[in-house]
Amino acid sequence: AIVKNLAVPLAVIHGTNDTLVNPDYYQGLDMPTLWRGKVQMIDHAGHSPFLEQAEQFNRLLDAFISDIEEYD
Repeated sequence: AIVKNLAVPLAVIHGTNDTLVNPDYYQGLDMPTLWRGKVQMIDHAGHSPFLEQAEQFNRLLDAFISDIEEYD
């Protein structure tokens, strides 16, 4: 309900090797403000892509921040 009614941009970043959260779970969520209209997947990362693929994660985070700065 929180994500469905969110009024601000939402970024979801998921590691392709994550064994804790099934990526199919996201398909059942209504996320109208999802950034770029999809979950951002990071290859060769598990549940902690910010540690396992820091450069790739940081690029996505920087892009998200740049995009939402225009949101204001």
